[in-house]
Amino acid sequence: MSEIKVGPMRVLVTGGSGLVGKAIEHVVQQEGGKLDGEEWIFLSSKEADLVDIGQTRAVFEKYHPTHVIHLAAKVGGIYQHMKENLQFLRDNIKINDNVLDTAHKMGVTKVVSCLSSCIFPDKTSYPIDETMIHNGPPHDSNFGYSYAKRMIDVQNRAYFQQYGHRYTAVIPTNVFGPYDNFNIEKGHVLSALINKTYKAKNDGTPLNVCGSGAPRRQFIYSLFDTSLSDGQMKKTASNAKLRHYLPDFTFTPLEEDILLPAICYCNHISSSQQEMASALHFIVLLCGLWIGANVTSAHQSGCTCSCGWTKLGSRCFKFFSTPKEWADAERFCTGLDGNLASVLTKEEGKLISKMVKTTAWVGGFDETKDGVWLWNDGRKFDFKMWAKGEPNNLGGEGCMEFRKTGDANDLKCNNLKDFVCAKTA
Repeated sequence: MSEIKVGPMRVLVTGGSGLVGKAIEHVVQQEGGKLDGEEWIFLSSKEADLVDIGQTRAVFEKYHPTHVIHLAAKVGGIYQHMKENLQFLRDNIKINDNVLDTAHKMGVTKVVSCLSSCIFPDKTSYPIDETMIHNGPPHDSNFGYSYAKRMIDVQNRAYFQQYGHRYTAVIPTNVFGPYDNFNIEKGHVLSALINKTYKAKNDGTPLNVCGSGAPRRQFIYSLFDTSLSDGQMKKTASNAKLRHYLPDFTFTPLEEDILLPAICYCNHISSSQQEMASALHFIVLLCGLWIGANVTSAHQSGCTCSCGWTKLGSRCFKFFSTPKEWADAERFCTGLDGNLASVLTKEEGKLISKMVKTTAWVGGFDETKDGVWLWNDGRKFDFKMWAKGEPNNLGGEGCMEFRKTGDANDLKCNNLKDFVCAKTA
């Protein structure tokens, strides 16, 4: 058995080109998730077929990871699962065994695998937690994939018992977002529905969606963004650990945010704006019927902002986690046909406080005349959400930052801060 020498942390992400892998890559490369001295490798199936033990060992020898995030799997939609349960079982057992065995033999410090909520018993009670995984058989439709994923939990226990390895796994709810698979046969519920709805409208054919409406679904957006949905339409998974570690975590609504992947998909696939608008109206109709929302209001509130922007009233808002000086942030926003956000109502303040990580630039400034504050978009400045004792103009502070606590502070404009843009819907 070869051992990795002590050195910089090298994290190998299997399945790095998939939905969750791309989200992790975004966090690592664009949101400061990479620590000093770390090296991250995002592995795709084009570089190595992990079903093959030889290719698995070769890629581990190439990169010598110290840590592994194991996302790779043979995945598909419900129809493909029903046709190929045996193949899903065999391929995923091979992938998981090859990765864990090679990690053990290469002296990898930690392996974190990604399981799936489909591993839970078909007949169970809610809310579910990890102690219930093996309490009964999974649903017949995808039992091959489910049992293979369950075996990771069993293997982790065995590696700890025999070798003391602390390999572990996470079980997300239904993930959706950028880089999803929109294929009707291979995609999951939201992405497949978006594709099917778009195609039906484009082709002028009926939309057929089969099901009783009884199954429970809990969705989570792949990138952590407080302006997007955490999917609490039906709470199936226990929040006990989340509440323990993040007691102040705030969930955001599903109704409007479910439309964002649809808008992104239509933007990508459409050949004309008229086609896209027509398809989006049909998708909104589907979402309205599904979640009991008012179709007209959903269309007005969800589809008039670009993908990734959040609509409130007549304006669209978006948070950017790319720190800039105030003036540079304003130039960036004007390049998107907007401005740094003016905060005109308590509702807008609440939305922005949910978007930001800690603080972010917004559009208030007093650079022209000390003590006289203005909004950069020319709107009337009648702002009542200053923090206690602010603005204090300490040391020439002339630009406004808005805080997660729902209030504002004045700050020197050359500070590097995240920022929020706003534009007319």
